[in-house]
Amino acid sequence: MEKIKNKIGIYKYKSSNINSLLNALEMISIQYEVSENFSEIAKYKKIILPGVGNMKNFSPFLISELSKKINTFLEEEGIIYGICLGLQLLLDKNEEANINTTGFIKGDCISLKNKFDIKLNVGFQSLKFSEDHLKDKTICNLFKGIDLNSKFYFLHKYFCNVNENKNYKVINTTLKNKHLPSLFIKKNILGTQFHPELSNNVGLKFLSNFSKL
Repeated sequence: MEKIKNKIGIYKYKSSNINSLLNALEMISIQYEVSENFSEIAKYKKIILPGVGNMKNFSPFLISELSKKINTFLEEEGIIYGICLGLQLLLDKNEEANINTTGFIKGDCISLKNKFDIKLNVGFQSLKFSEDHLKDKTICNLFKGIDLNSKFYFLHKYFCNVNENKNYKVINTTLKNKHLPSLFIKKNILGTQFHPELSNNVGLKFLSNFSKL
């Protein structure tokens, strides 16, 4: 079945606060449907996993069922975008809840203290683009009309400690003079550690570009 392209599905999981995301989508006139049932929004070409909440609200059973549904969605050429916690949900394992997650991106979500010796990363930071990034069609489309020195808003205690893999692109920012993985692209999977919905006009432009992928 061909997926609906003029609307975005928003997966609302327990405790998630999605008001900022919905307000941002409304500001740029993007239609959406919110559901706590992933299957109900799998009819759309794009689904966003929002970035506010607590991984402890996911049980191993819920993770397993969600993983199956996401896998089917991807096989049907859907595009999924995880923001912050939504991105972390796509990795193999999560330290916060001490559970295995969906495993679509190879790596673990671990405390910032383990690498950066801080408890919380909060504030606006710019991304570090390489020449290779700027040759990638998806990256160019996502950042079309955006100054590459622009800053995006980060708010997180855990980060994506990823394994090197040629199957996906990673864009870093710099935190305490070390690389912090901040954007992932793997075929039809997109993930950002930053919150575009909290990143002012540059974030709105990013969301608008995503809606047109």
